[in-house]
Amino acid sequence: ISNGTLFLGEFQVAATPPYPDLIISDLNGDNGQLFVTVENQGTLDMEAQEFSPYLYLYVDGEREWIYSYPMYSDISFVMAGTSYVFELEPVEGVHLLKVCIDPTDEIREQDEYNNCYEELTA
Repeated sequence: ISNGTLFLGEFQVAATPPYPDLIISDLNGDNGQLFVTVENQGTLDMEAQEFSPYLYLYVDGEREWIYSYPMYSDISFVMAGTSYVFELEPVEGVHLLKVCIDPTDEIREQDEYNNCYEELTA
């Protein structure tokens, strides 16, 4: 590090260790049916024994549904670079919907701040 005239020292920045990174990449509704795409965009698969993330569905700012691990029909998205489309409870009408995967931060991830997706749907 230098201030332009005086050498102050140097340091090394360690690379981010590999972790999973769960995200919601899409949320859409079709005739009242609601579909959400969950992805692991991280560089590491999630281990089965550490996998227990919840998925929360908020309707107009109020948490309406909590989906837990036993409710998932497919957990293929735990593998790095994969995704899965879940069908959630029907929501009719125009609403501000928000879906969060791992909202309680139980899973150590590369980015803990990208787990929610919000959209106005009809």
